[in-house]
Amino acid sequence: MGDIPDVGEMEGDVEMGTTDDDAELDEMKKRLKEIEEEAATLREMQAKVEKEMGAVQGQFFIPFLDFVQKAFNI
Repeated sequence: MGDIPDVGEMEGDVEMGTTDDDAELDEMKKRLKEIEEEAATLREMQAKVEKEMGAVQGQFFIPFLDFVQKAFNI
């Protein structure tokens, strides 16, 4: 039964790859943190723009609403 590896051989194979796997996992964690930070920055920017757009829309919407009410005698 030489086709089936011994338990010792299988464990050795797993341990040999751990350094590379750990480095790759650390790199993935680092990149995930960067992506999360970028996402947080984008959410802040979006909230700021939406707030500013809301203020600008409010400035134009209220006079427009007054115009429409006067034009149609509402």
